[in-house]
Amino acid sequence: MNVREAVRLFTHIQLLPILENGEETTLIGGQAVMEGVMMRSPHSYCVAVRKPDGSIVTEESPLPRLSERYPILKWPVFRGLGTLGGA
Repeated sequence: MNVREAVRLFTHIQLLPILENGEETTLIGGQAVMEGVMMRSPHSYCVAVRKPDGSIVTEESPLPRLSERYPILKWPVFRGLGTLGGA
């Protein structure tokens, strides 16, 4: 067994609980903004900020996939380039 096979085996063993779970995992990331926070999921984002009077204002908007706007990005090579550009 070489190093590459050992790493693949180790990562597969580490992912087994996730793979066996059967539940869909939602990936959500966040970032601080002035007086608030921005949260992003694969299909939408939301920004929540505190106004000077203390109230909280939120704005939510969908994020269309690049492949929906540019059909050529559905092709494997171009899809990889689009994903790299979107990151």
